[in-house]
Formats: sequence, structure tokens, C-alpha cells
Amino acid sequence: MRRVYDARLVHPDIASGSGANSKELFNSGKILLTQDGFGGWTEAYQAILPQNPDFRMDLVPAFAHDGGTPSLHGNDPSNQSVFIKKGLGEEKVTEILAILNYCAAPFGTAEYMAYRYGEEGTHHELNDDGAPELTELGHKEVSNGYLFISGRNNAIAESEYPDYVESFTAWFNDAAQYTEDNPFEGIRIQRPSSYASAEQPTEDRITDILRGRREVSELGDIVAQWRRDGGDAARDFYGEVLAEYGRD
Repeated sequence: MRRVYDARLVHPDIASGSGANSKELFNSGKILLTQDGFGGWTEAYQAILPQNPDFRMDLVPAFAHDGGTPSLHGNDPSNQSVFIKKGLGEEKVTEILAILNYCAAPFGTAEYMAYRYGEEGTHHELNDDGAPELTELGHKEVSNGYLFISGRNNAIAESEYPDYVESFTAWFNDAAQYTEDNPFEGIRIQRPSSYASAEQPTEDRITDILRGRREVSELGDIVAQWRRDGGDAARDFYGEVLAEYGRD
């Protein structure tokens, strides 16, 4: 990474740490690679395709740091949870459960189309291929955030974006062959705050190395300080968690 920064392959607004928005830099064509969640793909298409219909983007294939076989962890099946506050009463709880049930409607149902794309003719129109495309109002008012309270699997179905479904599916099919079990899957961990307090200073010092404000030779001392300030204790803590669940 230091060589990448030294070669000036990182946009100066990002390298200087001036709070640059990498999405804006990417959408404007000022950078070629950016890091984001999967949702950033459709967000970029929504922002760019109206002005540049020929724009295409793709995901970097899974890779290993040494050029060997990648190793990936799949999403934790319990990484999203919805809780209903105790004491709301039967009527309110029933109403909330009905909403959650509606949002869990599977792909292809009328309910799915309603919360994913809004009202036809107002929030979306069907293109010549029958795919829903959000209108200007739809871009403002429709959100796919309901997915996170639904408890259902997402579907790669945004056929309104050219090549998106094919490219995304191909990426997942390739990445799936490299998935391994995550030993912490399904375990809810409340980490002591004292362990977390050592992280940010350590990350700041490593960032200084990447951006040329410290020498690479200082990394060993930075790691040693992190271990003294809570890193070793954190390792022991996570080891005890795995032992408790029989996964050590």
C-alpha cells in the first residue's frame, strides 16, 4: 500500500485525508476503483446512467494477498435482527408483525414490487423489456431499506441496469467456491470497550505509514504497542469466546 501511495495512484483528496467523498470521485470518473458495499453498485448506476447510458462497472474478483487461493466468509445468517419492544401491547405487536410479514414478501409478488419500486406510474415505469425503472420521484422516495427488516434473502433482480444481474451473479458464483466457515458465526459478542480503545490510535499510525508520514520500519513498534494496549487481551478474550462455544 505504501508503494501505491508513493506512486501517486491514490487521488490526492483521499491521500490527504481531507474528507473526500470517494463515491463522488468515482461517479465523476476521477478515480477508477473504490471500496463500497454491494449496494453501491446500483447507487452508482442510478446516479450515472441517466447522464451516461454507456457507463458500466463491475466488482473486483475475490483474490488473496499472495496471489493464491482466496478465503472468504459468507454473511452471518443472524447479522440482521429486528426486535419488538416489550410492553407495547398485543394490538401494537400484531400490527408490527404484519408490517414485517409484508416486507418479507418474496421476489415477484405484488407486495415485493410495492415496497421495492413504489407505485407504478408514480414511482416507477416499466421499460420495453418489462423491467421497472424508477422515476425522478421514485429516486427520491423509494428505498430498499425495507430489506433489512424483512428477514428474507435478497434477490439479484435489478434488470433495469444493463448487465447488472449477469455480472453480479457471475461474481457470486465465483466467490462462493472460496467460502469457509467463520468460527464466530452466530455468536453475539459484546466486546469490552477497553479493547476497542486501542484500535483507532493503531489505525491512525498505520495510515501515517501508508501516506508517508511514518516509516514502514515503525510498523513493528506500532504492533507491539497495540498488543500492550489491549491487543493481546483482546486475542485472549476472543479465544475464550470460541472455547465457550466449543469452536477453539
